[in-house]
Amino acid sequence: MARRRGRGAVTLGSSRLYQCHHHADKSNRQYHLNRRGGEVWSRHQAKAEAEATSASVAKAKAKAQADSKSVSNIADPDADATPTDDDNAVWNQSKSDALSDFMSSWGDTMNQQYQEYGPGDDVNFNGVDVPSDLDDMKPAVGTKAINIAWSTDGKTKADYALLTIYSDAEDDDRAGGPHLYFFVLHKGTPQVLITEQTQGNAKHLLYFHTTANTQLSGGFTKIINGD
Repeated sequence: MARRRGRGAVTLGSSRLYQCHHHADKSNRQYHLNRRGGEVWSRHQAKAEAEATSASVAKAKAKAQADSKSVSNIADPDADATPTDDDNAVWNQSKSDALSDFMSSWGDTMNQQYQEYGPGDDVNFNGVDVPSDLDDMKPAVGTKAINIAWSTDGKTKADYALLTIYSDAEDDDRAGGPHLYFFVLHKGTPQVLITEQTQGNAKHLLYFHTTANTQLSGGFTKIINGD
């Protein structure tokens, strides 16, 4: 009897020991499952946050592009292109006057007479009324149309700030040409764009490139820099 009781005690003790180990194994497995689950949740959360961030960046970029395109007012006859009187502005009335004097003297050296044009004051350049027709015949640099807008002080959301336009198209005694010049700031950098295009094209683009005349580009840069 004593042995049976002993065996029973041993059996009972083994059962308890098994139950304790079983409970510990189960808890340990549950801990690992919870830990793994947490890791999986963290990865999903990180992925979701990254996707949300990426979506926000894309949305902001699209909005910036839309805002930039919305300011392209180059063909608007009522656009304000009168230079500011602010002497501290990148472009102002004083610099506009200086450019006018420069174009007069430079034109004489080239045997060309230039006039200034702007919103509501077109020049007929080989059949295109500039700037009024530039919604239909968009300015391009290289092979693509550019985002360009009038600016009174050198600032704009567009890639190109158009400050003024000069052409010798109305000079019947000119040498060569006609020439059409856009005086711009391309992301803050002064550039003189020129076109001598004589024909239309299927893309309805008016192709420009930066002038190769260093006297002209250098003179404009000095005016912008206040030299």
